[in-house]
Amino acid sequence: MPSSHPLPPPCHWFSVLASALDPRSASRLAWLFVGAILARGRRTVTSWIRAAGLSGEYRPCYTTVAAAGTRTDRIAARLAHEVVKPLVANSDRLTFAIDDTPTERYGRQVQGAGVHHNPTPGPAGGPFVYGHVWVVLGLLVVHPAWGVVALPLRARLYVRRKNLPGIAPKHRPAFRTKLSSRIVPAPASRSGPPGPVTQVMSRAVGFIPPGARFIPAAREAGRWRVLPPRLPAG
Repeated sequence: MPSSHPLPPPCHWFSVLASALDPRSASRLAWLFVGAILARGRRTVTSWIRAAGLSGEYRPCYTTVAAAGTRTDRIAARLAHEVVKPLVANSDRLTFAIDDTPTERYGRQVQGAGVHHNPTPGPAGGPFVYGHVWVVLGLLVVHPAWGVVALPLRARLYVRRKNLPGIAPKHRPAFRTKLSSRIVPAPASRSGPPGPVTQVMSRAVGFIPPGARFIPAAREAGRWRVLPPRLPAG
């Protein structure tokens, strides 16, 4: 007996993001996004391939990931304008957070990895961490059960100047400080956000859109704390 309840509309978000690639690779990238969500253990491309059931397409999957790596700005634009923007269309003000986030990596042959200060040392209390540092732009939203959460929209890998020689010249990026990573793109031909913008950041990283309100903040143990305004001298 057929159910009288209507079926929920299918989710095409992964297909929208994957459309930044050639149609021959787009469907494979959409399935790799599914694999990234379902993967267990170490979050490597190999685990994505297994979780997505694409073990028979091992080499084409790596080719697809490499192609996506050259089109991250296009994928991020689709994420912001075609996936996130409809969700916040009725918001009076959008609040973004910008921060540099370290991720641990192991092995001296990991490209772009280095020793960085650890802002959240945890129980071990280690002041340094070996791995990558990502300058991340996130949209702050309020979840009914979890409180304020950040939805990551865009990330730039920060590589210390001393670690650049360890990257092959073919793949070596130009050195950029965290302040010049330009994680927030300048306004382009696409329409802007549906409302006023507030940026919360631990330091002035990148471009601040015209009309945006800047709020300095500090991140302590994974939580954001807005800093009090500076008092005038004297």
